Amino acid sequence: MKITKKDLLNISGGVLSSFENLHYLEECKHLKVFRHTAKKNLSRTLEDLMKIEIELYNEIEKVDEKDLQAKKTENNLDFMKWLLTSFDSSQVQKLKEVCIAFSIDEKRITSISDKIHLNNGSIKA
Repeated sequence: MKITKKDLLNISGGVLSSFENLHYLEECKHLKVFRHTAKKNLSRTLEDLMKIEIELYNEIEKVDEKDLQAKKTENNLDFMKWLLTSFDSSQVQKLKEVCIAFSIDEKRITSISDKIHLNNGSIKA
């Protein structure tokens, strides 16, 4: 099977979305709100998500001759880990809104970001 660049991007997206889902469901697993059946189903889902993440990542490595997509995916996983452990879910959603705002008006969002960085000790290059 020939995997295209678009396929690689979709596989990377699958790995990242499994990682995000896995993070939140792992957190929920420790809550006392689930009954036994739900906890059992959640455990099965977590196992499936881990398997999907590993299998999809292995698919990337198989066809990614220059190892570029694997490195990008790994960098994105590191970023997602930082994002998910640094902010609660409502803050993550707000950051997603900021990303959408960036796609709408990159210049204004960049200007605001630059001002915040400069006010906090960054040096303008």
